[in-house]
Amino acid sequence: VPFVTWFGANAYADKYGYSLPNEMEWEKVARGNTGYLYPWGNSINGSDANFWNSNDPWERGTTPIGYYNGQNGNNDRPSPSGAYDITGNIWEWSQDFWDQKSKSHVLRGGGWNINGTNYYLRSYTRDLALPTIQTHYIGFRCIK
Repeated sequence: VPFVTWFGANAYADKYGYSLPNEMEWEKVARGNTGYLYPWGNSINGSDANFWNSNDPWERGTTPIGYYNGQNGNNDRPSPSGAYDITGNIWEWSQDFWDQKSKSHVLRGGGWNINGTNYYLRSYTRDLALPTIQTHYIGFRCIK
């Protein structure tokens, strides 16, 4: 879901008995104990995830949930825990602050606005944004 502030994402999760993941939870879902750069391995191409120049039908925006499931002429790319779209597609809010002094929250996963050769799509990469930011390439994922 794009165009959601951290406050909106957190309120939604709380209302339904979920939470936003902290960084450790997010990365565990993204790549488990594999040590891979991406949830499925160490390389990425346009058949694996939605990113800038991936040449999928939604290259300039988000793909439908689970699009990279092997049934759309692309690769089946779940994370080791079975989560889809965790690399590319949309940056995801986390519970964690960037550091102890920051008002910004950590973002994980990269988004469709990132070039496929960029390290921001890697599972271990983090970025930050103020919790009031609302944009077409930041959204969220809930955990229970």
